[in-house]
Amino acid sequence: MIFIKNQEDKRDIESSTEHYDLDVQKELRHLKETITALRQQLDLCHGDTEQKIAEAVRESNKEIAQLKEVARTLREEIDALLLEKEQAIQRAHHESANEIGQLKDTIRNLRQEMENLSFSKEEEMQHSKAMWTSEVNQLSNTSRALRTQL
Repeated sequence: MIFIKNQEDKRDIESSTEHYDLDVQKELRHLKETITALRQQLDLCHGDTEQKIAEAVRESNKEIAQLKEVARTLREEIDALLLEKEQAIQRAHHESANEIGQLKDTIRNLRQEMENLSFSKEEEMQHSKAMWTSEVNQLSNTSRALRTQL
C-alpha cells in the first residue's frame, strides 16, 4: 500500500495514473484496431478460400459430368460394336448355311449325274457286248456255214 504524503504527490500520482490509463487505452485501441484488421483479413481469406473451394467443386462436377458422358458414349459404342459383331456372325452363319446347302445340292446332283452316267455307260457296254456277241455269233455262224459249204 502506498502512502500519499501531500496533495502534490497525490496529483502527481493521479497525473501519472491518468497518463498510464491513456497509454493503456491507446494500446487497447491499437490492439482492437489490429484485431479488427486481422479479423477482416481472415474474413477475406476465408471468403477467398470458400470461393476457391466452390470453384474447385464446380470444376470437379463439370469434369465428372464430362467423364460420365464419355463413359456413356463409349459404352454405347461398345454396345453398337457388339451388336454389329453379333449381326455379322449371324450373317456369316446364315451365308455359310446357305453355301453348305448349295454345296450339298451340287454334290447330290453330281452323284445323280455320275450314277446316270455310270448306268448309261453300263447300258452302253451291255449293248456293245450284246452287239459284239451277236456279231461274233453271226461271224461264227457264217464261218460254220462256209466251212460246211467247203
